[in-house]
Amino acid sequence: MQKLILALMLLAALVLSACESEQFAKTGQIKGRVLHKYTNEPIREAEIFTSPPTSHVLTDADGEYEIEGVEPGTYKVYADAEGFRPESTVVVVTAGHVSRADFRLEPGPDIAPSSHEILESR
Repeated sequence: MQKLILALMLLAALVLSACESEQFAKTGQIKGRVLHKYTNEPIREAEIFTSPPTSHVLTDADGEYEIEGVEPGTYKVYADAEGFRPESTVVVVTAGHVSRADFRLEPGPDIAPSSHEILESR
């Protein structure tokens, strides 16, 4: 009986793994890091969003972020953090691949439109 349960658990894990691999093969990812332009220190909780819209994420303690399940296409990626000038860059996402969008934000006034303003204007 234990062997049957173990075999069923292994089968379930393989099926889930195959589903995740298939999903990644149809979509791509955007990953990156946000750093202070002059000190190279990571900027935590920087807001990352895209146009056209995908996910809206924040950077972690190391300034890193990841957006998964992104449909193939061209995206403008925005990085914004309180006390810094916002930046954007364009990335091309392809199925099954990771596209990088790294930022080095300069201290200054936060003058960018919010993600809500950008998304509402579309």
